[in-house]
Amino acid sequence: MTEKINILVVDDLPEKLLVLETILRSWGRNVITARSGEEALRRLMDAEFAVILLDVNMPPGMSGLETAAMIRRRKKTAHTPIIFITAFADEMHTAQGYSLGAVDYILSPIVPEILRTKVSVFVELFRMTQQARHQADERVALAREQAARQAAEEATRRSAFLAEASTVLTNSLDFDATVRGLLQLTVPFLGDLAAVTLAGEAGHPWRSELAYLLPPDGLVHHCTVTAAEGPQDELRAAVERVLATGRPETLAGLAVAYPPAVGQASSLSGQRQARSLSHEYGMLHTAIVLPLLARGRILGR
Repeated sequence: MTEKINILVVDDLPEKLLVLETILRSWGRNVITARSGEEALRRLMDAEFAVILLDVNMPPGMSGLETAAMIRRRKKTAHTPIIFITAFADEMHTAQGYSLGAVDYILSPIVPEILRTKVSVFVELFRMTQQARHQADERVALAREQAARQAAEEATRRSAFLAEASTVLTNSLDFDATVRGLLQLTVPFLGDLAAVTLAGEAGHPWRSELAYLLPPDGLVHHCTVTAAEGPQDELRAAVERVLATGRPETLAGLAVAYPPAVGQASSLSGQRQARSLSHEYGMLHTAIVLPLLARGRILGR
């Protein structure tokens, strides 16, 4: 539904108000009248107007120029167009009116066609501004709705993941089966590769169980890597630091190939590495290494 567009007409003479109101209402506009500057200011507090038609001379109260000055001081109406109506074209009054923010003058007696033409410009501008504002409000509301929906969907996905992870952790007493199930669940929900590294007992080095997603087939693969087989790269160094200190690390800007169990391909560098591994290996760019702690003891990462 199209909102009605208001025009405020201010004049102390009832007969002049009637003429202006009749001309504008016959044109299908919503006209609101005021008999004084004080009444006009009250009207402006209650509604928004496309344009104000304001008589310059309104004794004995506020003149049109004084009313215009008050209108411009209010933030809400500081930019509302004002058209002055006057019976004579006085250069001093004209200059003062423009300095107070008047956009035009209309001489009295009023010629209906001139009045409608001048007013229609500001009515159309107001209509376009309102339409743009409504469209912007609709876009903001739509963006908020989409963000809320995405947040709800993400919360649902996280809850489902945590519930499934709890099931995996309690479903079997077989430790290796539990680790494999957890890794299967983690990839690709949290990343392209997930690994559980168990710290070795005295005299036994660490070993890692891996699950990873490779680009060629998009399937989740599994392998086991020991300290002896693992490549000497940034990720291994981070794993060993976390096993030693128990402090988590975040790595960014990596260029590490996986799975690391195959040869020493990870030691290649730069563009050569990317070209030679792009169809056979995945490439890690970011990694988070977290310690597995129990009663102050580092069990792995």
